Amino acid sequence: MNDDLIRLAREAGLSVQLDAVIGSQQYSSISGSFDALKRFGDAYFEVRAREIHDVSASREAVQANGATT
Repeated sequence: MNDDLIRLAREAGLSVQLDAVIGSQQYSSISGSFDALKRFGDAYFEVRAREIHDVSASREAVQANGATT
């Protein structure tokens, strides 16, 4: 998930700088314009909405298959 968020941030025009790695934990600084932050928010919302839709469609398909058997 973190890699996906970093990719979205970069695609939106935000600057992502890796500050440190301690064990398996990565610490990053993210900076950019307000417009880039808005683009990131819009992209994140779109991804989450798509994921929620996919989960709902899968549940409906399982319920439909269960109801017919």
